[in-house]
Amino acid sequence: MTAPARARFLGATMVAGALLVGGLAAPAVASAPTKVSAADCEALGNLGDNIGTSGSGIFGKQARQISDGLDQTASDIGDRKLRKSVQKMADFYDELAGVNSIVDAGRISVSESRAYSKAVRVFAKAQLKCISTQITIPSAVTLPTGVTLPTGVTLPTGVTLPTGVTLPTGITIPSVPR
Repeated sequence: MTAPARARFLGATMVAGALLVGGLAAPAVASAPTKVSAADCEALGNLGDNIGTSGSGIFGKQARQISDGLDQTASDIGDRKLRKSVQKMADFYDELAGVNSIVDAGRISVSESRAYSKAVRVFAKAQLKCISTQITIPSAVTLPTGVTLPTGVTLPTGVTLPTGVTLPTGITIPSVPR
């Protein structure tokens, strides 16, 4: 089988496995930590630096690098639930690092997809919480009618809020000196 054909086969296997198991795992909704600390956000932000870039494919050497990077990131995370999720992701890639064929990688992907998808949901929700705390709206911006801002966003002085803009709990608008 040629390399492009193997890649297509693996992609199809992973998508089919994810859809199949994702449908079965839907009732088991994973929740992110209630409060993601700044230190945990920093650890998640360093994930890309912890993963090497040599190699290609999703098994073998590249999977080993991803596993090692996730392991390193997990060791820097304080929140127990998030750390366990990142560690589960590392374990998944560790298993992929031990195989040398696309078929074996597909089997692992299907057999581990339920636990991996749950771990990824916790990871993704934590990432979204980290990103949402970093939203910056520049000064002198006029927001359109009907905009709802996420909780915790601080608007700088000079932002104009038209009628219809809703501000959830936690939004602050500094007072404008007169």
